[in-house]
Amino acid sequence: MEKAKIALIGIGSWGKKLAPELDRQANLTYLMHKDSPETAMWTKENFPKVKSTNNLEEILSDPTILAVVIATPIITHFDIALKALQASKNIFLEKPGGKNSEELNKLTLEAQKRDLIIQVGYEFTYSEKLKEIKEKIGNEHINKISFVWKKWGSFKAHPVINLLVHEISILKALGFNNVKITKYNETKGDNDPDSIYVEAKSNNTIITFEISRASHSKEKIVVIETNENKYELMDENENLIKNEIEEFMSSIKNKTKPLTDGQFAKEILETIEQINY
Repeated sequence: MEKAKIALIGIGSWGKKLAPELDRQANLTYLMHKDSPETAMWTKENFPKVKSTNNLEEILSDPTILAVVIATPIITHFDIALKALQASKNIFLEKPGGKNSEELNKLTLEAQKRDLIIQVGYEFTYSEKLKEIKEKIGNEHINKISFVWKKWGSFKAHPVINLLVHEISILKALGFNNVKITKYNETKGDNDPDSIYVEAKSNNTIITFEISRASHSKEKIVVIETNENKYELMDENENLIKNEIEEFMSSIKNKTKPLTDGQFAKEILETIEQINY
């Protein structure tokens, strides 16, 4: 069976990670980037048969392109995604999918109107280990969940919109949809802020988040404590990009709703909009 033709918009550090998996699972037809010498060289060396372009309209006007994957800066997500949907393209948006929940709501409604798939790239929700833990927990009551994420990174986006959203996505995958933020602190530093600490509640479950992007040691761990057991979800060597792209391609083929659809992403942004950061 012929693979679906797809375009990747944005060849930054994350786009470079998405491209090989998209090429394996689909017919990667276009790579759109700003034509910097470094990116042009990378695309030529790694994907010599894929057409490079800096023209979005060239992609959107091509009737053979079934879907576009958008891995551009957050501020650009809404405009590109809306144009793609209006051109009848299914879309995969890197998280968080927009600057605010209103943008995600508009994109979701546009996709529904046109019977198109919208998926947002919350790759941690596609962890097989997370699914195993959820099954083991079963009907056990979760008393506390603690998230710790230490890494080194001077990226421009604030850790709330860049990293905390990932942790909220894991909560949602565990079935927590009513999360109330009760405390927020941030530590200023070279990255402004260097770290954040958040406390939250969902019914009777206490949730804490500690995120640092100024740590020379790397750690990502989720600890889930129930009345009966303690479960730990560590940062393991799962191919999460493979899992989420498989979901996207399957959703397009079968017209089924992906786990991390527009509504899922909208609710994550609604949660962090409780924070004045």
